Amino acid sequence: MSNKLDFFNHFYSNTGPLSKVLKNYQLRQGQVEMSSFVDDAVNTNQPAVIEAGTGIGKTIGYLLPLLRQNKKIIISTATKNLQDQMLQKDFPVLQKALGINFNVSLLKGRSNYLCHHRIYQNSDLFFSKNDAVAFSHIESTLNDYKAGDLNEVEDVKLSSNIIHAVTSNSDNCLFSDCKYSKECFVNKARRRAHQAEVVIVNHHLFFSDFFNENDEANSLLPESDVIVFDEAHNLLDLATLYSSKTFSTLKTNRILEELIALLKKSFVKLDPVTNHFNHYNLILSQLNESIKNENKRISLYKIKNKTNFKQSLSDLTDLLGLISEVISSNGLINRDIENSLNELKSLNSILAEIINPTNKKYAIWLERFNSSFSIHLTPVDIKGIFGDDSKKINSNFIFSSATITTNQDFEYFRELTGFKEIKTKIIDSPFDYRNNAVLHLPENLPNPNDQEYSSALTDYVYPAIKLNGGRTLILTTSLRAIDEIEVRLNQIIKSNFDDLSILRQGSQPNQMLIDQFKQNNRSILIGSLAFWEGVDLIGDDLSLLIIDKLPFKSPDDPVIDARINLMEEKDFFKKTQIPMTSLLIKQGLGRLIRDFKDKGVAIIGDKRIKQKFYGKHILNSLPPYYLMDDYNGVLKFIESMK
Repeated sequence: MSNKLDFFNHFYSNTGPLSKVLKNYQLRQGQVEMSSFVDDAVNTNQPAVIEAGTGIGKTIGYLLPLLRQNKKIIISTATKNLQDQMLQKDFPVLQKALGINFNVSLLKGRSNYLCHHRIYQNSDLFFSKNDAVAFSHIESTLNDYKAGDLNEVEDVKLSSNIIHAVTSNSDNCLFSDCKYSKECFVNKARRRAHQAEVVIVNHHLFFSDFFNENDEANSLLPESDVIVFDEAHNLLDLATLYSSKTFSTLKTNRILEELIALLKKSFVKLDPVTNHFNHYNLILSQLNESIKNENKRISLYKIKNKTNFKQSLSDLTDLLGLISEVISSNGLINRDIENSLNELKSLNSILAEIINPTNKKYAIWLERFNSSFSIHLTPVDIKGIFGDDSKKINSNFIFSSATITTNQDFEYFRELTGFKEIKTKIIDSPFDYRNNAVLHLPENLPNPNDQEYSSALTDYVYPAIKLNGGRTLILTTSLRAIDEIEVRLNQIIKSNFDDLSILRQGSQPNQMLIDQFKQNNRSILIGSLAFWEGVDLIGDDLSLLIIDKLPFKSPDDPVIDARINLMEEKDFFKKTQIPMTSLLIKQGLGRLIRDFKDKGVAIIGDKRIKQKFYGKHILNSLPPYYLMDDYNGVLKFIESMK
């Protein structure tokens, strides 16, 4: 068919090719609109952003026009689950419906693939007993792996030390100089990606490649006609993360350990550097001691004994520079030693910039672990990364998500990405929210900052939980709230002799909790921000959703703190906090209605959504739930769902 609209209407019709592949197929007009919109954007070579409500079928919606036009496509997704869904579900459906085969390749970052050179190089590094067993297993079975993906390694536990020892990164890879380049799993994956018509990556890999300084020959991503960002709502957070520079004591330790092992292999006397290594350990011990009582994440300028800490950092950068000089002057430098030295110099350069920053638009903050720490240089403002002044990519961009607009417009997204001209479209969900979804906003709860707030909220919502028989997801904005709500729920359940069970984040891996929640329909799952998106609970699995507070970013967060200091606080709240909070609330509510037949109730306990000036903006950003003020009416709706 020459007319594209005829093609899409026929393909998606109740008697068309797609209906013959999918059971219980139902035409979704929004999917037709989406395909037509993407087709126009690609034809005119314009970037485009689509907010496609839940239930549209957005993956097939954007894939069909791209495959129809025979474009080379890179799809960047948010999670591994989405990658697997595309490979196992969406692409097989399209191949059957279209009657054609197309080559699809999954590409991951370097640190996901085993590296022959580093495995043979690091075979005599010092490991714990468990690490030694794992390393020996990988070394002896290396020739058995097909893709060399870490996921193929079974029967042994891979610690962070092992992963570092058996994989490469862009700093220590030998690239074309490596004698194992033909066997290299990264090279093989890259070749498959270059030959494929569709390449699936995740946002982490995209931005790692986007921000690295390697030349084109050593870049992982192939050239493409179109780059699609699925789940594009969190792109800018990831872009901020991957445009950051980080000094890590853990990484520094590993590099120094490798250097010692490499020097021993080269029969170089360690006497000239032994004292320096001892001095390094002393400084590191002093640094760890000085921050042991600080918050896990803290702006560098807020550290209590900041002057002493920065002086110790200065001593550390001088010492690392001295170690590099002593080793370099030895004269027996091979390529592996040179690479390790380059890694060390790169880290030391970041440390020097942390001590004497040249750019005021960076948040400089520390992240503390049990026996190590990292210091991050994070750009406060990355607006415009895809705009005219950004790194050039010769591809068209398509952005898609169920949650991109705030207050029904794309202004926030447009400002962040830097696209002055971008096609936009909102396609509403086909779900009947007005009849199937109720939103209740209590007015008489305490202030969200009140010490008794979590207990009061739990008391308020418990009648709804009990009437619903569990099947309840409680989303919190803090780990502390999980503890408080769990304690109060246990008290109420025991005093009433109710047979409801509680599942809480942190007690088991998240996916295990979700699986148990699905199996036990009389359970209550309590989770913080990790559960606000990517959780797919359909039908009777979930029919009551409770959100404790509006998820404003904490001003104590180092990056938020820096943004507030850079901008006027009022401007930051209006231009950044309110849109970010609107998108996150929208994501949270998206957990409830996942199918045409789904029914449910959502309760947002934070009364500021009704009382503050920004409440209207947030409510106007949400799916069109039926707003019900009367709590008795809410209980009657729950009763009607049984």
